[in-house]
Amino acid sequence: GTQHKFLFDLLQRESQSGFGQDHGFSSINSVAEFRRRVPITRYEYFEPYIERVKSGETQALFHRDRVVMFAMTSGTTNIRKFIPVTNRYAKSYRRAWQVWGVSAFRTRSEIFTDAKLVLASGHDEFRVGPGIPCGSISGYSASSQSLFIRRNYVLPHQAAHIQETESKHYLSWRLG
Repeated sequence: GTQHKFLFDLLQRESQSGFGQDHGFSSINSVAEFRRRVPITRYEYFEPYIERVKSGETQALFHRDRVVMFAMTSGTTNIRKFIPVTNRYAKSYRRAWQVWGVSAFRTRSEIFTDAKLVLASGHDEFRVGPGIPCGSISGYSASSQSLFIRRNYVLPHQAAHIQETESKHYLSWRLG
């Protein structure tokens, strides 16, 4: 029931986006209908919409939501891909980690005072369109952690921006 409500709330919210209009979100009334209209497919299917978002036309995919960054894939299957991260998604991503953190704290509270070696890449490797940062979602998450959590990180935030892999690993090893 929760998943069904989530899907139909999403369809209603995004029905005015370009993607939602092109796929008739406003008239989808069953999961089967959703599956017919929005097939499981490759990144290239979504790429024209993503390109529009990269150029600043957020409405191509999202109605009334701001893209805070593009999470970049590693490019193992082809070129690196741009995954839009909206305010709404960033909030739910943080919430999921908070739920995990509370659970971990309840069972192993002593780990919260220990030093932590957090390995992350930068969330702002380069920018597209109207200045939207592109990079690592883990870097975004690490940089937006509360000071309470970050105070025990071994690596300074700036280490995420080291591009040369051997130097980054060496620094991580030394400080870790």
